[in-house]
Amino acid sequence: MDLATEPGLTSALRARGYQVRGPAGVGAGGTAWAASDSDGRRVVVGVLDLDVTLAERRAAVDRLDRLREVEHPHLARLVDVVALDGHRTALVTEAVDGPTVGAVLSVRPAWTPGEVVTLVVPLAEALGALHAHGLVHGDLAPENVVLAPGGRPVLIDLAGIVLGGGGTRGFASPRGHGTPSGDVHALARLGLAALRGSGMPDGEAPGHREVRAVLESALLDRADPAALAAACFDAAVPEPVDLPDTAVLTRVALTRLTDARDVERTLPDPRAARWRRATALTAAAVCAVVLVAGGALVLPKRPGDPDVTVAATHLTERRAEVLTAGDPSRLVEVAVEGSPAFTADQALMASLESRGEDPHVQARVLEAQWLGRRDGRDLVAVTFAQRVGGTESEPRAVVLALVETPEGWRVMDVLGHVEVGDVSAPVGPLAG
Repeated sequence: MDLATEPGLTSALRARGYQVRGPAGVGAGGTAWAASDSDGRRVVVGVLDLDVTLAERRAAVDRLDRLREVEHPHLARLVDVVALDGHRTALVTEAVDGPTVGAVLSVRPAWTPGEVVTLVVPLAEALGALHAHGLVHGDLAPENVVLAPGGRPVLIDLAGIVLGGGGTRGFASPRGHGTPSGDVHALARLGLAALRGSGMPDGEAPGHREVRAVLESALLDRADPAALAAACFDAAVPEPVDLPDTAVLTRVALTRLTDARDVERTLPDPRAARWRRATALTAAAVCAVVLVAGGALVLPKRPGDPDVTVAATHLTERRAEVLTAGDPSRLVEVAVEGSPAFTADQALMASLESRGEDPHVQARVLEAQWLGRRDGRDLVAVTFAQRVGGTESEPRAVVLALVETPEGWRVMDVLGHVEVGDVSAPVGPLAG
């Protein structure tokens, strides 16, 4: 993710009033860059390499001209096209805040039929707008759909529309790829991926059987987008997509950024400079971990430190035991005495005692990941579920700042939802 790999990009964009802020994501063929326009509005920039045959180049230019005419609320808007040299062109699109469907499915695979309808119908309408201009998306997959605020699905990766190429394995049609029917096939696959993840037997949720039948039929009948949307509306009542907590999505983004995997494509095109935009919301939240309380975070050069992640798991579970015991003197078993974490739990215990509450607390750690070191403290992202009395809460993600003491690892501070997730501006190595 080095701007040196894209010579002329910064100067060409600056001449048009854009300032590159840093990498926004990486895909199978190149990097997407976060930038801002002269009014401070955030955009995403991808570089198209049109060093192809004359016929392919003419086809790509024709698709780009038609794409300029397409506007739809569920399709990322094309903002500008900037020529870099004889064969490279920068495609500037609006930045869409929110997690990808892939990120949400990895945290919350149990989507209701109504949520699936809310996902599929707007995307079908966006495909209809593309198809009306003789265009196909060609790679409708979980990582190419962002759930904007309110759960509004937005189709991204406009570069793929211009360049063509392969789709994502498991979603691309084996027979109709690169055609309108292939787009509908991929959308039906996307809907089934969310619906099948629910683990519900047919009939348990209202509309489950009906929505499944509509999506499976679209795989066989090559329905057009409008027919698929209408059938979905008839099958179940739409309902808003329930987005996971921002901090949980932050943990997902951290995992993906530190453990990137290649994207499997059915028909890879090595000459196509394809890119995939990462979610601005979760990427910004990840960067917030670096910015909280100042200082520079030294990122790990190995998958993680097993000793400190084990310690973070143990301390999270031990804290629940200490809170249940209600003995403030035992807080030193978990936190550094006098630290922000110690003081917060001390106040919590006093509050519980004043209200006469005697809670029975249990914590179950789902995942712990070492993020690196800052100011002599090891930062560990911990995702856990907590049971108070007989009620278990939704999974929560925090970042523990740990220090090693003569008595073992102890918590110095806890960075929660606000500190980790409340950042919306793009952050990168070039950010001012």
